[in-house]
Amino acid sequence: MERWHNCVAVVTGASSGIGAEIARKLVSAGVMVVALARRLDRLEQLREKLPEDPRSRLRIMQCDVSDVSSVNAVFDAVLGDLGGVDILINNAGKLSGGQLLTMSVDTVQQVLQTNVMGVVYCTQRAFESMRQRQSMGHNLGQTA
Repeated sequence: MERWHNCVAVVTGASSGIGAEIARKLVSAGVMVVALARRLDRLEQLREKLPEDPRSRLRIMQCDVSDVSSVNAVFDAVLGDLGGVDILINNAGKLSGGQLLTMSVDTVQQVLQTNVMGVVYCTQRAFESMRQRQSMGHNLGQTA
């Protein structure tokens, strides 16, 4: 993990579960983490539970990965404030119960927009940041 010390990681879906735990572990390892989620109040709770020193390495930002303008706004802010992205963890995901054949098309679209296009939007922006800075970045893929 020393390779990533003082690097910038973007973690999507960081408001709960695996995403929150990944954000906590990265912050504890000395990584600057930008935690993204739709639920800003949950991100605030994540930050408040951290000890004071690691808390300074956690930035929280509201982002809906299914919305390209939301993703672009967040990545523009990360580039402007922190200089770029070194690690991307595409963790955000949407699950909807039911069968594909009986599920509403709107529901299927929401799942695909989050689970597929959200990964595409974030990966493209992170890759561009890494490419421009010739960073030895690493995309850990989708965990959810």
